[in-house]
Amino acid sequence: MGIGGGGSFGLLKLIAWIKNRKIKSVSKIEGEKFKIETEDGEIIYTNEKEIKLFSYVSIRKKIEAIVRPLKNEGIDKIKFISGNSENVQIVKDQVKYFEAPKIEEEIIGEKEIIMSLQIVNVCFQKDGKWRFSDGNSTFYADILDEEFNRKVQQNEKYFAKDDLLKVRAKMRQALFNGTIKTEYAITQVLEHRSAAIQIKLPFN
Repeated sequence: MGIGGGGSFGLLKLIAWIKNRKIKSVSKIEGEKFKIETEDGEIIYTNEKEIKLFSYVSIRKKIEAIVRPLKNEGIDKIKFISGNSENVQIVKDQVKYFEAPKIEEEIIGEKEIIMSLQIVNVCFQKDGKWRFSDGNSTFYADILDEEFNRKVQQNEKYFAKDDLLKVRAKMRQALFNGTIKTEYAITQVLEHRSAAIQIKLPFN
């Protein structure tokens, strides 16, 4: 995190100064010097390194963990000391300013595909997720086909492990905390095939 150097001390002061206020703009002045303006019109000057550290969620979570003891009874302040550098002190009333920002999912891809899936687990509960295998991995998926769900609830459909469903599905990919998450929702069941192996006979 860089604690022990001037940049990190600048970061701690920057977080305490912003106080969870919304940032109106970040402008580059010259070289590595930047100006930050909050929505209430206050301005502070900082450098590129501190802005980068401020924007990394992983760094902010580590700093949040460091100041978390201030939430406990009997701990009123935390002081950072580094050689001849200026000391930085955070008091109990400031701990809320150091909570890491909540990051929303970013949708990075969405498409409709036709695929064949093997049933791993059936869910008979309404709005429950079924578990499938596509041959490479297993995953849970909602079935949004109302006609298919009706037949399942009225016992017009029977299933065994490894039965095959050919489906029309919507695949959605989202980026959350730097990790790609893929979700599937089955919009239509096109075909249901039994896992039981049958010999093909030459019927006329």
